[in-house]
Amino acid sequence: MSSLSKEMDFRKETSEFMLQAMTLMRYDVLNLGVLDLQFGQEFLENERQKVSFPFLASNLRYNDSPPPWAKEYLITEAGGIKIGLIGVVDPERLPEFLTTEQRKVLRARERRLCRCRDVRLSLRF
Repeated sequence: MSSLSKEMDFRKETSEFMLQAMTLMRYDVLNLGVLDLQFGQEFLENERQKVSFPFLASNLRYNDSPPPWAKEYLITEAGGIKIGLIGVVDPERLPEFLTTEQRKVLRARERRLCRCRDVRLSLRF
């Protein structure tokens, strides 16, 4: 096994461990980033089924559609206040995923969430 292959296996195991830890810490949502996407769609599909929280990626596309294992946005409630969450993945650093233009995506999600008068908006990059 090459050192590169060993490094990738180690990174994958670390990612799996971190997701398990997030479940134990009762995360509400994970905003996906480049490091989360490095192992591809099959890995994310499998890992999403193992955790207790949704994956969030507002501008993520796979074959021109949002992936079924990630939400474009999430409305949650904390302290009696509804909060709209939008997560954006950096489009310049993705291996196999295509993203739509970030401002366009954010405006569309913001308009959708703002129709709900009792929702406050939170953006994460």
